[in-house]
Amino acid sequence: MENAERDFNINTIAQTFKANADRAYGLYAPWVEETVASGVRCVREIEFLLDHILDFCFDQRMVELFRMLCRYYYDIDQRATAQYVHAYRELWDEQSSK
Repeated sequence: MENAERDFNINTIAQTFKANADRAYGLYAPWVEETVASGVRCVREIEFLLDHILDFCFDQRMVELFRMLCRYYYDIDQRATAQYVHAYRELWDEQSSK
């Protein structure tokens, strides 16, 4: 594969990831904000959001949503929140991989 073709493929993949993150942010940001603002305490809903947001934490906006929801969830279930933070670190934190 030539360099130009490989660069095109990498750029196409990067653009796809960015577009998916944009869509995910548009979907999850209002949902997280509403969850926190309205005081939702449904563990299933909160964990659904955390699970799906975690998939997009290559995007800084999604990391901020994840952190916001983790801070909120901590008062509901400290242990589960710690597990989500650990999962984030395992998947995305460059410091933990060193």
